[in-house]
Amino acid sequence: MGYSQDSLEIRSFWLPEIGDTQHYAFNVSGDSMAPTLMNGDIVICQKLVGAEEIKPGAVYVLFDKTDGVVVKRLQLEGQQVKVVSDNPKYPAYSITARSVTQLYRVKRVITANI
Repeated sequence: MGYSQDSLEIRSFWLPEIGDTQHYAFNVSGDSMAPTLMNGDIVICQKLVGAEEIKPGAVYVLFDKTDGVVVKRLQLEGQQVKVVSDNPKYPAYSITARSVTQLYRVKRVITANI
């Protein structure tokens, strides 16, 4: 994602057309989610309270104590979270649910790759 978890200031905004809640925007950096998300895209997200809100198949921005900020698909497997890239050259891996410090579900994408 190109963000340091320690120095990231997160501000919310409202987009009534996608729900009556606060939203957050993050720039995508890298190719691990290609072809779904490309380097330079912006993801518009809704903040979640905890890992129990993970829906299989959805895309998330995940703040992890070890890996920092990443954009991935997530699957909850007991006390583990399976972290999956769309780009097959990046293998899936698991982290503990406790290592997740912030979690955002991607709701919309603004693409820079037309």
